[in-house]
Amino acid sequence: MTQPDGNAVYQTIVTRCLADADVSLGKMLNAQSLQVRGKSFAYLGTDGLVVKLPADRVSEMEKLDVGKRLVVGKRTMKEWLVVADTQSDRWPDLVAEAQQFVGG
Repeated sequence: MTQPDGNAVYQTIVTRCLADADVSLGKMLNAQSLQVRGKSFAYLGTDGLVVKLPADRVSEMEKLDVGKRLVVGKRTMKEWLVVADTQSDRWPDLVAEAQQFVGG
């Protein structure tokens, strides 16, 4: 099976998201991030897609082995989920969910 190209999947998501007038590009942790009204909700990190979701949803996704909580230094981020390239088929829905969560 061919390894998914996370960059290509992410760029497709970015293009789709930017069609929304409330969405723009910004920076988060030295990465280009998707923002809704100035608040980051997703970016492509070194370990895969990173999305902001409610803490209980992140816990649910961890239990289902979809992803893992983002760790920055020694700090575990309760509302940020890292989803590997191997799960890139889930990325579009997770980004949409993150946009809704952050944007309201």
